[in-house]
Amino acid sequence: MSAMSVQSQSATDLDGLKRKVDGLALLRVYEFCEGREISACESLTSSLRINALITSLVETADRTTAASVPPSRGTTASAPQSGSKSGVGGVRNPLAVALGIVFGALAVIGIVVGVLVWKRRVKRLKTEMVVRG
Repeated sequence: MSAMSVQSQSATDLDGLKRKVDGLALLRVYEFCEGREISACESLTSSLRINALITSLVETADRTTAASVPPSRGTTASAPQSGSKSGVGGVRNPLAVALGIVFGALAVIGIVVGVLVWKRRVKRLKTEMVVRG
């Protein structure tokens, strides 16, 4: 593959991603505006073709899903070429990885803080029992 074709494919992929993000943003604005008495929202909900928007997002998702479906067990896959990004352990969605790390860290911090509070509470109850007892 030449550098020009890689650049062209990257530009096409980036344009598709932009259209998808724009569609998701419009859908989110529509969800926000639905049932609100704001003039801008009324204008948006009356002019937006929501069915066409949802259909285009679903079609984009279907193409993306179909392209990323791994081969079945009956087929053999060739080893990735050196320098390719499709090897084992490759990151397909860095946003998902980042969110997983953030929420995992929050869960661990919550557990640690919970244990510390619980130990402090038990210690305080023991000292109250000794003082009363």
